Amino acid sequence: MKGFGIDWEKIKALLKTTDDKDHRIDGVMQRVMLSVDREEHWICGAYPLDGPRKLTNVISFGEESFGDDLEGLQQREIPIPRYMLKMEAVLTGPKVFLFKEW
Repeated sequence: MKGFGIDWEKIKALLKTTDDKDHRIDGVMQRVMLSVDREEHWICGAYPLDGPRKLTNVISFGEESFGDDLEGLQQREIPIPRYMLKMEAVLTGPKVFLFKEW
């Protein structure tokens, strides 16, 4: 699946913290997830194809962001929706992830 990952490390950098247990991280994650237009975009758990195999919250963009053709997904253009531009500092992507769960 292709989408935008909510990037834990970018959130920590934004908050200027190195503590993974900083409660403000959860607050930012919650704000981002509540800002997603759930009628058009889906949030799911997925693993990045590159880097550590760490479950990530990913904002996918409907049916066209899923598929078995890895190369096709990587080449598919998925622009960031206008309403998400304010969240761009804490997102990674668009890139292909390995879908895990809803």
